[in-house]
Amino acid sequence: MNAAHIHLLLNHTPVVGLLFLLPLLIYATARSHADYYRLALLGLVCVALLTIPVYLSGEGAEETVEHLPGFSAATHDILENHEDTARLALFGALALGALAFVFLLLEKYRPALFMKWRWAPVLLAIPTLAAFVATANLGGQIMHTEIRDASRIENFQILPEGSDTRAAEYTDESAEHERESEHD
Repeated sequence: MNAAHIHLLLNHTPVVGLLFLLPLLIYATARSHADYYRLALLGLVCVALLTIPVYLSGEGAEETVEHLPGFSAATHDILENHEDTARLALFGALALGALAFVFLLLEKYRPALFMKWRWAPVLLAIPTLAAFVATANLGGQIMHTEIRDASRIENFQILPEGSDTRAAEYTDESAEHERESEHD
């Protein structure tokens, strides 16, 4: 089992976890359901902790993927965007997990303050989920060219067998050249 395999095994957990926990958190907050609220907060702490190995395994996965046949400059750009978005998602998850932990303590030791700010985890969970979804989307595009934006893969070509083991690099210049040829 290599780093890419570990990354693929773990990377769905935070996304799916937050997809289930956010509605639970909203319901529990709106209905003032203490047990569900605590469960959601505890789940958010777990999601934050699980996000750490997902992020850390990404570097090893990158090293593995960069050496696969078909890895191109376009794929590298997507991978870099995925890495940047993953960093943002990690920070969001860690902040959300820390906030959830604080709210678990507030509920017990400072209930008035807890009640005043009880919607705060929901407000942080929404952009964190958006960062998770964006990260997952970019991660999927790394090896699944069929889900990439059509403008990115429009000029993506595989070289004939034996000429090179890597895909032809996509460049804006080659796309521009092709558009000019079509108009001639």
